[in-house]
Amino acid sequence: MREAGPRDRYTLEDVGDRDGWECAICLSPVSREFRAPHPCTPSVHHVVEVCQGGSDTLDNVALTHLFCNMDSHTWGEKSPAEARRRLAGRLLRGKRVGPRRHEAPDEEALALAASILSPGARPGA
Repeated sequence: MREAGPRDRYTLEDVGDRDGWECAICLSPVSREFRAPHPCTPSVHHVVEVCQGGSDTLDNVALTHLFCNMDSHTWGEKSPAEARRRLAGRLLRGKRVGPRRHEAPDEEALALAASILSPGARPGA
């Protein structure tokens, strides 16, 4: 990364505190309680990717949910409402494929998905 430009020392907490613990992609709250591989895990997103010439500095990173960050790399930019719908869908479906994809989500996933889709909600807070 150093070859791409300057680099700052920062932590996830630094970025989260600066961004008010709100996802820069779906604009819903990000909770510190989740850990990977949970889709709502806090993540640092490079606004201009390092491989595209962006720097690894505080002015080029934003707080996101892990799923929102990965989904933006896979499917490109989308509206905040669409990003929230996709995140809620992942919570409800999980990574189920094949015969397991018809299993019902648990109550925790239902509640978290509903809070993400509700304006002004604080999921996991």
